[in-house]
Amino acid sequence: MPNRRAVIVPPGLKCRPALRERHSLVAATDVRPKITLACQECKHRNYITRKKPYEVSRVKIADFAEAIGDPNPLYTDASAAQAAGYPDVIAPPTFPIVITMAASRAAIGDPGLGINYAMVVHGEQRFTYSRPLHAGDVVVAQSTISGIREVGSMTMVTTETEIKTVDGEHVCTGYGTLVERGSG
Repeated sequence: MPNRRAVIVPPGLKCRPALRERHSLVAATDVRPKITLACQECKHRNYITRKKPYEVSRVKIADFAEAIGDPNPLYTDASAAQAAGYPDVIAPPTFPIVITMAASRAAIGDPGLGINYAMVVHGEQRFTYSRPLHAGDVVVAQSTISGIREVGSMTMVTTETEIKTVDGEHVCTGYGTLVERGSG
């Protein structure tokens, strides 16, 4: 299946009035397959980010654990992980950021959203789990823009990224917020 980009924006989300016309033009001239409009008022497009499957490996988990300075043996020692009831080493709780950032990039990076990355800061990140990721998992991610709101001169864009195995088992969901600081 070819990679497809789409963003899922719930009906009724509002965008900045100055961008409405630009969103309409982008949506009207977009010829990518299977793009639909969820919000008729602001014409945000749906994005379903389908990336190639990501294989979680012992080496990737160990490298991540070392990078964050967490010596937990469940992240590096298969025997310790198996003694704790896991099939292999498990990933640290923040490891899915590797997967969610890549998956949400297509949605957040859409020029139709009008985000000025020179003015962006990371606002929030959290995860909810059905189970930990472990070495040997092969997963895919789907990102959704779940919220766009203005607070003063700032625009906050929230994404929700579901991570599932290629067999469809839900592993975790990542929630992230980017804040575009206003000019005034």
